[in-house]
Amino acid sequence: MEDGAFRDDASYAYPADETEEPQGRVLEESFIETGTLAIGPEGKRALSVEKQLFLVYNLESIKKIPNGTAVVAEYSFVIGVPVSAGFDDVVYIRTIEQLSADEPGWADGMVSSDPVDIVADAFTSASSGYLNIHYRCPMSGTLQHEFRLQRGSGDTEYYFIHDSKNDDGTILQDGICTFSLPGTLVDGAKIQIHYLSLSNTSETFTIEYSDWK
Repeated sequence: MEDGAFRDDASYAYPADETEEPQGRVLEESFIETGTLAIGPEGKRALSVEKQLFLVYNLESIKKIPNGTAVVAEYSFVIGVPVSAGFDDVVYIRTIEQLSADEPGWADGMVSSDPVDIVADAFTSASSGYLNIHYRCPMSGTLQHEFRLQRGSGDTEYYFIHDSKNDDGTILQDGICTFSLPGTLVDGAKIQIHYLSLSNTSETFTIEYSDWK
C-alpha cells in the first residue's frame, strides 16, 4: 500500500512515513470546502478553512502544493490521533484541487456585466488572502466565460463582473473563481461584493473575512 493511502474496508489512515504504524480512524463522512494551505504551529502543514485550522494527516496529498495556495478540498476527520496545540482537528485529505487566483482590477462604480448569481455556501468564502466565489449562470458549454473582480472604494468593496462572450446557452452551470485580496484586510472585516443577478437586479453580497492567525 502506498504512503498516505486509504483503506476503505478498515477505515484506517496511514501516515506519510512508512516506518510509522497506522493509527487513527478516518470517519466515512466527508466535507468539500474551499480553504488555504498554511503553516501551523511548530511548522506543521495545515488546511485553513475560514476560522478553523486543521492538521493534515496524509501529507503526501499536499506535498506538491505551496503554502498559501487557495484550494478546494474534500476531507474527512480522523479520530484517535492527538490534536496538536493550535489546531482544531485532524483531517484526512481525500481529494484536493489547487485554485488559480487573479488580481482584482479597479473600477469606479459598476461596469458592464452579464447576469450571474453568487451562491451562498461553503465554497464562497473570504479567508487567508483569498476570495472564492461560487457562481451560477446560463452557459452552452461551448464558450469560455470571463469573470473579473474590480475594486471599489477601499479594501472591502468590490464588483463581480461576468462576461458571457455572447453565449446564448440556457443551461444553468456552476463554477468557482478565486481572487487575491489585499494583505491589509483584518480578521472580521465585512467585504461587500456588488453584482448583476440573474433576475437582472443589482445585488450586494456581504461576506466576513477570516484569518486563522
